[in-house]
Amino acid sequence: MLLYDSRVSGNCYEVRQLFAHLGIAYERREVDVIDRSERGELLGTLNPALRVPTLVFDDGRSMGESDAIMFYFA
Repeated sequence: MLLYDSRVSGNCYEVRQLFAHLGIAYERREVDVIDRSERGELLGTLNPALRVPTLVFDDGRSMGESDAIMFYFA
């Protein structure tokens, strides 16, 4: 799994903490939340809202919104 997130986002922090607590392995990619063009390039096809966190599963499905991601794994 690949997690697009930002160190400055509290919502991303919550997802990372849940993954650590549950022992879930994932790859992390830092997204500059200030630079909209970078967000568009990285997240455009994965999350139309261009928001982090966005999780991409190994089969290509993607999920946005920290609450949805945490609920999925809870």
